[in-house]
Amino acid sequence: MYNVLPFHTILQFFGSRDFLSSAWLINIVGNIGVFVPFGIGLPILCKGKLQLALPLFLLGVLVLELLQLVLRRGSFDVDDFILNTAGFWLGYALFRQLPWLHEQQDQKE
Repeated sequence: MYNVLPFHTILQFFGSRDFLSSAWLINIVGNIGVFVPFGIGLPILCKGKLQLALPLFLLGVLVLELLQLVLRRGSFDVDDFILNTAGFWLGYALFRQLPWLHEQQDQKE
């Protein structure tokens, strides 16, 4: 299975209005939440350089989605890519707002 239409799956889940179902929580909340740590950790590893952390993240998610398609485990879904990226951005926003994360970054330099 695959989906290459942006927001197709996301709109289906929001259209169902069953926000407490396990499918909704796993697909929407899970695909965002699981990738929040990458938005925090990759900038720390890349010394705060978003121009390095973001392409690295996007490449990793693309490889993950392509492996699902090729190996027929799960499904290739452009909406997963969108939600995963939203999780990265949420994590990056936390990284930028929490001073103790910057202190860790400064100690690594």
